[in-house]
Amino acid sequence: LLDFGFSLFRSVELCPADFRFCLPVVGGKESYVLLSVAQQVTITLPLSSGVIEQKMECPRYLYAPVKEGDVCGRMLFLCDTNKDGVTEIIKDIPLIAQYGVEKYSPRLSLWQRILLWWQGLFS
Repeated sequence: LLDFGFSLFRSVELCPADFRFCLPVVGGKESYVLLSVAQQVTITLPLSSGVIEQKMECPRYLYAPVKEGDVCGRMLFLCDTNKDGVTEIIKDIPLIAQYGVEKYSPRLSLWQRILLWWQGLFS
């Protein structure tokens, strides 16, 4: 009886643990940051479920600073599990920054620092 019950379902690996995605960073010391998932994601679905669709929701780029562990987007998995024509979200996985990217601050020349000081007096 248990074998019959288990035969009606399948396990599907949605996202491997070594998944990486590169996202550009504006105004940082690095030009991009790597996003990943926290762990391998496996889900159990009925055999009668439809095709699994994958969507990534993340910005086109990030502004520095980005901290390690920041959630910078998400990966959605959609499926028609009931065969009723309605796709629903079966898993929502956050995309996490692998490392931090510091904000780039250019080194100012002596003349630029004097000019900034002078402007600060009158503002």
